[in-house]
Amino acid sequence: MAKLTLNLAELTAYMAENDLTEAELARQMGVSRSTVNRILNGNRGAGTHFIGKLLEAFPELSKRGVVLLSSRSRLAIRCNHIATDKVDDNQTPSPKRNIV
Repeated sequence: MAKLTLNLAELTAYMAENDLTEAELARQMGVSRSTVNRILNGNRGAGTHFIGKLLEAFPELSKRGVVLLSSRSRLAIRCNHIATDKVDDNQTPSPKRNIV
């Protein structure tokens, strides 16, 4: 399942380059300043509603890498690990397997 995520470092760099305050970003997006503040400080995740409003207000951000699309779910990432079978002293471990 695909998931949208916000690249906070890239967004704050864009804000600095364009002299955008949290309040101005929020005003142009039509959200509260406190919502922008909580997301930029990592106290709240940016949902699809927020990301949609951000891209509506600042369409140029779609080409800048501010919004990232992940094609793998968190569960698949957590489950993607190296698994080995039980072996005795005379055997070698089985090759790594990706569990998706």
